[in-house]
Amino acid sequence: MSQRTKRVAPSRKLKTLSIGSKIELLDALMSKKRTRKELAAQYGNALSTISRIVKNKKEIQAHQLKNLDASKQRFCKRRFDMIDRAVDVWFMQMKSKSAVITGPMILEAARTFVQKLKIVNFSASTGWLDGWKKRRNIVCLKFHGEKADADNESGIEWSKNALPCLLGGYEARNIFKVDESGLFYKALPNHMLAVKGSSVCGGKTVKNHLIVVFFAIWTVLKNTFMEATLLSQRRCPFAILFQY
Repeated sequence: MSQRTKRVAPSRKLKTLSIGSKIELLDALMSKKRTRKELAAQYGNALSTISRIVKNKKEIQAHQLKNLDASKQRFCKRRFDMIDRAVDVWFMQMKSKSAVITGPMILEAARTFVQKLKIVNFSASTGWLDGWKKRRNIVCLKFHGEKADADNESGIEWSKNALPCLLGGYEARNIFKVDESGLFYKALPNHMLAVKGSSVCGGKTVKNHLIVVFFAIWTVLKNTFMEATLLSQRRCPFAILFQY
């Protein structure tokens, strides 16, 4: 007696769509570019899944309006969701005022809401901040500035060949390495936290500053006090006298 073998159709592996893919799917349906059947074949899902996405359209679109992470696949209610939503409102209010928002400011705002809402077992840590920025699609943007690369090879060559000639005839106690920098004590940070893809505009930089001088001596002088005297009253001093 011959045995008949059953042919089992291979099961189709359904894909779990991210929030971003669901938004694209809804846009295609609303613009009537594709039918539900075509979208089901394109995204590798059943028609029932497409119908469920359409049913939850308002919730998905609300997720998009809040600039939340589009790579997520499900809506998960967090334990401290009330803190997240309070910080969301504060962040948008500060953004509408064109305020410069930094990480420590967000942490301080979260601690304030914890006290007002009387929430326990919550820690406004850098780990929570990193998670909040990822969930809200927040990145750090700079107003301006660029990084220049130094020519290290030329510097090494100069220190070997030219520098010994310049230092010849000077005692080690009279050789200094001096540099200066401006301390803009009223200036705001040159970067801020903002929604990914948005642009930030920097305001006028406050010019109030102090000139800070850094120097190092070639040799070690014990029990010696150094005094720097400015030899010019110009806006950009060109000479500094050291006495010890």
